[in-house]
Amino acid sequence: MAWRSGRVKSTERPFRVLRLALPFLAVVLAAAGWASAGFIAYQVPAGTNGNQAHGGPLGMDLDLSKMIIITSLGVFDDGSNGLTRTLNVRLYDRTDTSSPLASLTFTPEDPGELIGGSRFKDLPSPLSFMPGFQGTIVADGYGTGEQNGNGMGSGVSWTTDGAGGVIAFVGASRWGMTAGTYPTNLDSGPANRYAAGTFEYNLPEPATLTLLGLGAAGLLIRRRRNAR
Repeated sequence: MAWRSGRVKSTERPFRVLRLALPFLAVVLAAAGWASAGFIAYQVPAGTNGNQAHGGPLGMDLDLSKMIIITSLGVFDDGSNGLTRTLNVRLYDRTDTSSPLASLTFTPEDPGELIGGSRFKDLPSPLSFMPGFQGTIVADGYGTGEQNGNGMGSGVSWTTDGAGGVIAFVGASRWGMTAGTYPTNLDSGPANRYAAGTFEYNLPEPATLTLLGLGAAGLLIRRRRNAR
């Protein structure tokens, strides 16, 4: 939505207030005891072996019903024995896939921390996402010597953790042929068909949400006064 001068239509106010509140949220999350213990969205058991050498992007879709804070991104480590190839992971907004919202690279020399069957690296700063967000986690770079996992239509041994319904894992998973791009080809499911990309996230504490609500309300009041 383009910014315009003059009075703001009532239907536009919530969106402008949300945008104005995001910097405030970042300050609150950094300053407060801001989140619960971490969850891993796509969980792969330690020692899981890959079964497909697909170098293109592999994506899995998710929808949010509540706010989350993503702290790190991860990639599947074939055999949990270190990386032999450079892998990339990206997080997209499914409603605008022109560029990723976050991305990280994992190399044999800098593979990240192994948790279960995946390796993780912290984001430079945690990213907060509001209810209604529709995302896709994408990883690519797999191939000979470092295979991804694929359910191949017979089910998967890995699981998901949506924190009791905060995250809905949706769709049938998706794939592409060109590394570094958003995968547009739909697969046949399940929603977590691939052992590939993943992420770690937290839920904001109630006190943080209260502060966010107060900050957003203050911004709305200020905007109303300035619009008079």
